[in-house]
Amino acid sequence: MNIWQDFLNTNFFTGISTIVTVVGAIVVYKFQKSSEKQQIARLLVNEIRNAENGIQNLTDHANDLEYPVISILPKNSWSDYSHFFAKDLNQDDYVQMNNFFTIASVLEYVVRKGNKIDRFLLQAEQRSAATLNAIYNLVAGSPDKESEKTNFKKFESYLDEGIGNYHYAPQGFHSHLTELLKNYSPILETHAGTVLKKVAKLQV
Repeated sequence: MNIWQDFLNTNFFTGISTIVTVVGAIVVYKFQKSSEKQQIARLLVNEIRNAENGIQNLTDHANDLEYPVISILPKNSWSDYSHFFAKDLNQDDYVQMNNFFTIASVLEYVVRKGNKIDRFLLQAEQRSAATLNAIYNLVAGSPDKESEKTNFKKFESYLDEGIGNYHYAPQGFHSHLTELLKNYSPILETHAGTVLKKVAKLQV
């Protein structure tokens, strides 16, 4: 018993205890960081998947006069956590991931600007301009009052059947989206996406 007490009081045992404590703390820290990194990788994979689905939906409606309400990338987590994966991704993968999230972020902004209230206000403004232009052409092209009355009746019919049901796309909206989509390509099935899924411990 005294031998064990003497051993427990030695500097050697104190040193071993310190080493074991430090090693244990390092193991726990690395496990926590690994778990955190895995969760972040899963978050990023989900954001990429949602963005790719949203962009595909956007592409499917590229020729429509009005776009559905599409969410591309509400939150760009890559900008906050990209440093976690500096050692996992090679330089090309890292650049590709940066480009994907940059384009997705811009698309999110452009689509938000093009949807709902902004589109409604712009459409109302453009309808008004088209109506005034039609009235100007009507008056300018009528040689007399009788012709003017006849033309106005035609114009009323035009309002009911034509301009009233016509949708105006914001100027530059389609062209801006087209240019952005030219530089876009899905990333989840690339090498960069595969590495990210491996870190997330998801099926590759």
